[in-house]
Amino acid sequence: MNTYPKLFIYLYIFLIIINIINSTELITEENITNDSNQTDVIQLNVGGELIMTTRSTLTCITNSTLAIIFNDRWENILSRDKHGNIFLDFNPILFHHLLEQLRLIENNESILFYPPLLSSLIIPYEKMLIKLGLNQFNKSNDVIQLNVGGEILTTRQKILNQITNYTTNLFIDSNPYEIRQLVNQLRQREEIEIIIETTTFIPETTSFFTTFIPETTSSSTTLSPETTSFSATFIPETTSSSTILSPETTSFSSTSIPKPSKPMITTSEYDDGICANATWNSYGITVAGGNGQGSELNQLNHPMGIFIDENSSIYIADTHNNRISKWILGASQGEIVVEANNSKNYVSSVVVDKNQTIYLCDRFNNRIVRWLKNALTEEVILSNISCWGLALDKQGSLYISGHEDNRIIKWPAKEIVAGGNGEGNQNDQLSSPYQIFIDDKQTIYIADYFNHRIMKWFNDDLQEGLIVAGGNGYGDGLDQLKLPHSVIVDQMGTMYIVDFGNNRILRWFKHSKSGRILIGNDEPGNDANQLSDPYDIAFDREGNLYVADTSNHRIQMYRIDKSACTTNEL
Repeated sequence: MNTYPKLFIYLYIFLIIINIINSTELITEENITNDSNQTDVIQLNVGGELIMTTRSTLTCITNSTLAIIFNDRWENILSRDKHGNIFLDFNPILFHHLLEQLRLIENNESILFYPPLLSSLIIPYEKMLIKLGLNQFNKSNDVIQLNVGGEILTTRQKILNQITNYTTNLFIDSNPYEIRQLVNQLRQREEIEIIIETTTFIPETTSFFTTFIPETTSSSTTLSPETTSFSATFIPETTSSSTILSPETTSFSSTSIPKPSKPMITTSEYDDGICANATWNSYGITVAGGNGQGSELNQLNHPMGIFIDENSSIYIADTHNNRISKWILGASQGEIVVEANNSKNYVSSVVVDKNQTIYLCDRFNNRIVRWLKNALTEEVILSNISCWGLALDKQGSLYISGHEDNRIIKWPAKEIVAGGNGEGNQNDQLSSPYQIFIDDKQTIYIADYFNHRIMKWFNDDLQEGLIVAGGNGYGDGLDQLKLPHSVIVDQMGTMYIVDFGNNRILRWFKHSKSGRILIGNDEPGNDANQLSDPYDIAFDREGNLYVADTSNHRIQMYRIDKSACTTNEL
């Protein structure tokens, strides 16, 4: 008779256990990717700086410590500041660098974390990856670094194993471009993918390195692992700041390409009519994209560069779609004018001349590409160059910012016209230059990214530049910039700066010590008066401003009001 009560008790306990199991959330890969709201915007306090991003960015590498932390289950036990923001004790510059790469990741098979350009930040960055559990997902286990003439060349061990007299831990006191040329030939020969990343590096002492240099070769000599030997000493010849990059000393293409017969259009070829009292509507109009992230003709995917032609048509470097699209003003969708077929190019900048020749920076393949009007194939005019920004002057010359080489190059002369003195914050140095602007006098304005400043380099003085905006540290004050991405200049000499890290556009008058906020604020957003990771800026013929609102996947136009301008002011 006592059997039935016991049976009911056991059944009751069993049902309780089943209910507990069903209600318990287990931490699995499926939980991480599916249960949490991947569209949540999260504000973090990283080393004292507020950084906003999305949960999907932080959890894009499943099973990493970073993804587990932000899977919407453990945030209640994380340290927070007095305002309730999750606090991460990392260098904010390193975390920004990590976020930029996480936003590029498409799947776990394409993971490769590039170190920062500043050599002093490489080890802290690697330690941060370890703490966040990301180092185990980095596919670059065989990546090694060489100090080549003061620059760090990063390549794969299997490449250098082909050189018969190669030994590890080399300091090669030679022209880095010659070594790049050799490595590129080894890559082509073995058909092995190679990733090259450079940064300035000055060893504390060279006594820990063995010094080598390739034997002297003529301009027609082909470097190969069998014929390249190394001797023990080398002292480079002294060169002026306007060093000419010749085919003998660089890996640039030496193909002779004639200059265009007509001058190219720039924003300063016409009277922009902008005066000191001109204003812009702080609420933008979406003139391209704005229909969500995607690859349809009415969509954009992280556009990073824009160019406005004389008809107010917009050429867009649609970076994550690996294409250039053209939007006629007022159109509801764009036209693809250049597309990378079955490959990546991560095009970051585009400019177009009056002959409708398109020049673009192919960052993924480290090259500058030219497309003539109605051409069926591209033409590579420069290779092995870590480009980011492009600009044209009235004489038809192309200017390229060497993002990782910390210099500005003028083509077709192949002349260093700014920087080129290693990475640093002196007036003759740059640190990861982004977009550039050239005025009528061929004066160069440079968004000097990691130095948080705008540099002005005069055509008649190539020795050093002049700080004309920022340069007062990393911050959000009106006299400060935070990772500036782009700059344009009107005919008065007033600068318009894309202050990327502060999600704002500043107007900075000539000789002024501070700027004024035109558009946006420190808080990212997708409203008409907000920006989210702006990358580039341009004028049309009337002086209207266009901004590449990159993480909102749209191009915004801000109308100018010249009603307060007088004839004398113009």
